[in-house]
Amino acid sequence: MIAAVTGRCRAALAACVLLTLSAFGCAGRTDNTAQQLAPAAPAQELRSPGVPQIHPRWQSCANEPSTRPGPDDSKALTLPHLTDTFQPVAAIICAGGPQRRPDGGQDAVAIEDRVNDVATLLTALRLPDEPPLFEPADDDDSPITACTMDLVVPPWLVLLDAEGRWVRPGIPFDACGKPRVEVLTAVEKAQRTRIATRVLHEIESAEAAATGCSDEWADMVWVYGTDSAARPTEDLAKLADDGSPVRACIYRVPAGEQRSDKPRGEVVSRNLLPAERWAAIRRHVQAAGPVQACSTPASHFALLLPGEIYVELDGCRRILAPAAPRGDGTSSDTLRQAPAALPALLTTP
Repeated sequence: MIAAVTGRCRAALAACVLLTLSAFGCAGRTDNTAQQLAPAAPAQELRSPGVPQIHPRWQSCANEPSTRPGPDDSKALTLPHLTDTFQPVAAIICAGGPQRRPDGGQDAVAIEDRVNDVATLLTALRLPDEPPLFEPADDDDSPITACTMDLVVPPWLVLLDAEGRWVRPGIPFDACGKPRVEVLTAVEKAQRTRIATRVLHEIESAEAAATGCSDEWADMVWVYGTDSAARPTEDLAKLADDGSPVRACIYRVPAGEQRSDKPRGEVVSRNLLPAERWAAIRRHVQAAGPVQACSTPASHFALLLPGEIYVELDGCRRILAPAAPRGDGTSSDTLRQAPAALPALLTTP
């Protein structure tokens, strides 16, 4: 899975791993990429009647299957409301997120916290669901909601009684079918005691953190070139000076990724270029001419940092580099044809 590109070509892949962590109940996580009018969520019609199911003694987040990512990430919005038939004395919060290692790398972790003072949390959980909010449209008489499409994943929590039994309470929702802010605030401000931390998988290696060369990166030359080959070549932005430290990150594109919408590259080397090598590479990039028509995917590409300059090392052998700012202050990227000698300069040990 590849992270979305916004503005200047941003193709790091590791960050997208964090999206999978929302299922562990990170309270209040939102994705505001689609702030627009949208229908209220239909949770009002799905709230289960009755009382929360009482389970035997709580074991752990790791041993409870429903804490794992899956299609029921928002199930807490439809579970029965907390009632007085169960008397909580503590809460367990199962969550997740990134954690930096001592070697500089980063892991995705699942955590389990205990909350002993649950008074504020219980008050929030006993709030009612709000009715859906509607407002008239400006151009017609049909109702629309004033809700946005941002995603708010409810926290994953259970309540424990004095005997160690547990229930998973329904989370009250607001007029847009999202967790009520009072619950999210209570979870965020609760005094927690960490019970366990489990490493799920690596997000970033120590080498990637130290060098800036991510373990995976998208071949943005191919992405840009699929719809930009006919565009006129824009002037290059200023490149790093000859004596500047520049790193060449070399990526291999597996055959199955080639010709995809955003080919995923796997790092094979992370080399700090000798000053004289970068000076020669810089001259070749500056001398690059208009791109030639080509549709052959690259099996390897280089990413030069800083500056984010891409070079296909085979295939069409094109360059994607930042373009100089336009007169209106905007800028983009420019696609050029790499001189024949450039790939060898980038791959020489």
